[in-house]
Amino acid sequence: MTKDIRQGEFDLSLLRGGPLYGLLVRAGIARPGRAGFVLRILFFVALTWIPLALMSIWQGAFLPAGIKVPFLYDFAETCRFLFVLPLLIIAEGIVEPWLSHVITHCATLVSEADKEKFKHNIALAIRSRDSVPVELLLILLAFIRPHVGGLALSAGISSWRTLTTGAETAPTAAFLWYLYVAKPLIALLWFRWLWKYLIWSLLLFRTSRLPLRVTPTHPDRMGGLGFIAIAQTNFAVLYFALAAQAASFIGEEIVFEGAKLMSFKYLILAIVVIAPVLFLTPCLAFSSKLIESKRIGLLEYGALADRYTKDFHEKWIEGKRDDNEVLLGSSDIQSLADLTNSFEVVQSMKSVIISKATVVAFIAASLVPFTPLLLTVYPFDELLARLLKMVL
Repeated sequence: MTKDIRQGEFDLSLLRGGPLYGLLVRAGIARPGRAGFVLRILFFVALTWIPLALMSIWQGAFLPAGIKVPFLYDFAETCRFLFVLPLLIIAEGIVEPWLSHVITHCATLVSEADKEKFKHNIALAIRSRDSVPVELLLILLAFIRPHVGGLALSAGISSWRTLTTGAETAPTAAFLWYLYVAKPLIALLWFRWLWKYLIWSLLLFRTSRLPLRVTPTHPDRMGGLGFIAIAQTNFAVLYFALAAQAASFIGEEIVFEGAKLMSFKYLILAIVVIAPVLFLTPCLAFSSKLIESKRIGLLEYGALADRYTKDFHEKWIEGKRDDNEVLLGSSDIQSLADLTNSFEVVQSMKSVIISKATVVAFIAASLVPFTPLLLTVYPFDELLARLLKMVL
């Protein structure tokens, strides 16, 4: 049975729902407001970075005591657990309000005849959010997936991950915790984000199939659907987290293994290109609506312009008007200008609800984390000197 959802009261907490989130709520960790975000961040950091640090101290792998990469110097993992992990949680507060805003506003564009189908689509998204089998599958993927990869950065480079006693090398307790607890936990957060984003994308697609009221003269040049792209832009915070994680690992390869930044140029390019493709593709589902609305709008406003300009010509050019009417002060000229502006808005209507600003936001979010790596190519003083030379 479809839930009874009134306009403005849509139960669309896609990011705050699900069985795992329910457990955190019952445990008093997932509270509403800022306190809830802080508690969840502290909870996950307490299960990931803090045990790794304590175990590394216990086994003498925290500080550089004969180890090339002690835990304190492993900035890739520090970035993973102290920056990316909190950002994945904070992102919920950034993205979710916009999701509810989009659906609430879309409700005003759906006719009464299609309201029930619209509500059904929302209820379907909520059921997917609360699916226990899916959540269990995500947990399995995170914790029982094969753990591949060496115990050190490369042969000959000692790190906090391994403990050498005589001729034998064994994984440290910290690395075992990292492999079977800490890393799977952050992987689970990523998997849940991917699942929620898939639910959202499918909901957008189903909404685009409904006969929405698209206004060809809307000033956003997108038929009044531009707010959807604005909401999608908020997902850039997720890609910023992903790019930051990638940049930290590239930086570690450069610092500890002597790799060159240019050897990663294609990887960085791929990350930058994938961002707008991944997050803006769902917006293309509304293109058919925009194209059809523009076609009809050109016909209707063209016919209106034809009638008005014909009457205007007969009245003011051919003189078919009352003798007491004068052109000066007449509203006919302003009406003609307004009609012209309306027709030009229809003519300039876009076929996609994607603006340049939206694309730039995703490209910037994927590029900014890599900018510190320029310091591995140019020292800061040399880079600053070049910038000053360019500006001054």
